[in-house]
Amino acid sequence: MQQQKKYRFLHIAFHIHQQLFFDGIVISGFYNHHRVFELLQNDNPQGKPNHYGKFGYWHQEKGKLDQYDIIFVGISRPELQGNLMSLIREELGPNSKTKVVANVDYAVEMWPMAFNATHLRHELNKADFIFAAERSMVSHLKALMTDRTIHYFPHPTDLAVLKRIGQPIEGRQNRNLAVIHRYDNNWMDMYISTKDLRNIETYAILLDPAIQVECLPYFQYTVNGVPYPQFIEMLSHSKIVTDSYHKMHSYGRIPVECACLRVPIVSTDWVTSALEIWPETTVPAGDVLAQRDMAQRLIDDPKFYKEVTDLAYDRVEACGYENSFMNFVKMIES
Repeated sequence: MQQQKKYRFLHIAFHIHQQLFFDGIVISGFYNHHRVFELLQNDNPQGKPNHYGKFGYWHQEKGKLDQYDIIFVGISRPELQGNLMSLIREELGPNSKTKVVANVDYAVEMWPMAFNATHLRHELNKADFIFAAERSMVSHLKALMTDRTIHYFPHPTDLAVLKRIGQPIEGRQNRNLAVIHRYDNNWMDMYISTKDLRNIETYAILLDPAIQVECLPYFQYTVNGVPYPQFIEMLSHSKIVTDSYHKMHSYGRIPVECACLRVPIVSTDWVTSALEIWPETTVPAGDVLAQRDMAQRLIDDPKFYKEVTDLAYDRVEACGYENSFMNFVKMIES
């Protein structure tokens, strides 16, 4: 049998929020790509990793890029404005064996505020491979990069850690956690879709605490954004979750986390992970009435509740480290 290649993987950036790595539990999704290669192990007596993965800043890693087999860049405003892809390609040269992989780390609705489309195309063309984890992003990138292949697969999540945190339903609070994301601050739709829910209390968690004053007259209970481990603890002790993404497309890490915790979420069809993992409880974006009715069904129908959570618990395996590793390797070896 041919021995599997050992990959050295670098996620490189100009800037990243440090708490995303040091909250005790690494936040799910995008920030796990290097950990897939860092932690994934094959069966061997020593239990040593077969691969190597790390996160590094450009100023630390420049001049050493050829030490890696894969360099991964999530392009947000700093990486685009600083021409990080061009800097990487200039150092590696056109014929390097090191593969450069790009992913755009901004929702398509934010592109006009952050990107020049021509500049984005120029920088993406420095990559050997481009992938997206969100359906609308795939469409936008295919239209922008008509001569390039855009690969599509989910961001990875450390499923085992999250699944260990899950609570039995009888141990949960009778609570709907209404998640109001900081990118859309769409508290009004969350209020309208939850204000008449019966037999449950709604807690609005504000991932942008600046909107708390606006929300206080509408929600009996509000919670400002908390460090990631505490957020997961709140999620695991909630009966259901409702999601504010009615006006912005997202990959959606929270539906992934909910699936691991067996807590059903009512999200929208603008959230890719909700479509993939929770199709039975996902409603059209903008249809707050459907969101209210679906949340009420989950509250009132324990059989349906169990059916959808069991299905999601199985489907979320597509986001695990092993599948993520295979998706990445299949892409770069294609």
